[in-house]
Amino acid sequence: MLDCVPYWYAPGVGDQFKLLFGLWTRPAAAMGAILDRGSALFALAAGLGATALLQLYGRLPFGFFMPMVVLALVYVPGVLALGALFGRLGPIGGVFQRDYSPLFTCAAMAWAAAALPAAVVGFNVPAQALSGVALAALGYFAVLMFFAVRTISGLGNAAAAGVIGLSWVPLVAVAFLWGTLRYVLGWLASPFFLFYAWYFLGGELSNLGSGWRSRQSFHRMLEAAAVNPHDGDAQYQLGLIYQERRQYTEAIRRFQNAVAIDPEQTDAHFQLGSAAVPSIDRGQAEA
Repeated sequence: MLDCVPYWYAPGVGDQFKLLFGLWTRPAAAMGAILDRGSALFALAAGLGATALLQLYGRLPFGFFMPMVVLALVYVPGVLALGALFGRLGPIGGVFQRDYSPLFTCAAMAWAAAALPAAVVGFNVPAQALSGVALAALGYFAVLMFFAVRTISGLGNAAAAGVIGLSWVPLVAVAFLWGTLRYVLGWLASPFFLFYAWYFLGGELSNLGSGWRSRQSFHRMLEAAAVNPHDGDAQYQLGLIYQERRQYTEAIRRFQNAVAIDPEQTDAHFQLGSAAVPSIDRGQAEA
């Protein structure tokens, strides 16, 4: 039954706003929650809305839809390619199929979380301070994307920071070709083109989210099974998920629950010891 749920499904709009606002307080945990319960449709709307708010104040020299188009067509594919290259995550095709939808959702949410405060601050500061506000917003977006890459791909801190540090390269290429690309992207973002693109390519676009939909469904089933006080395996499987995302506090809690339910579960004992070992690359503190 859960497999019939579309990949943009969310428990509720209120929950999605909580995920968005969580990026301001606990970005690492919020990215994990977006991966489990995030909605691509809400993330797109939030990104467009935040950019429209900036546009409303006359702070942007381009259309409100352009950042989302650049994220979807340039930035996210570039980050995936860099992750596949330096993180040794496998063939780029497989990485793109598996991680494009969740990474775009996290990137759109990150853009919204960075742009909303910038719009508020930018409206209340003199024109000469706007460049500083823009740099601060872009810096915060990069920090959020660090957590997104680390959570989705499981890369270490150094590798994730390297991927984000190099993610400006495709954007520089876009900047050099901006005159031509602005015209092309504006045409691609027209309502008529989007309608026909969805009509003819909707099935292919939906397939991009199929793997993410399956992982979200699996996580929901594990959470439901973990309610059973006698199901240690569900706690163990959830611990593995959080450990892969480098959310070690939650992983340790899940492994401890599994051991408490079944003291003879050797795998949970081993993973509990592995997750508890201090490591510079891991970092026990979760933002």
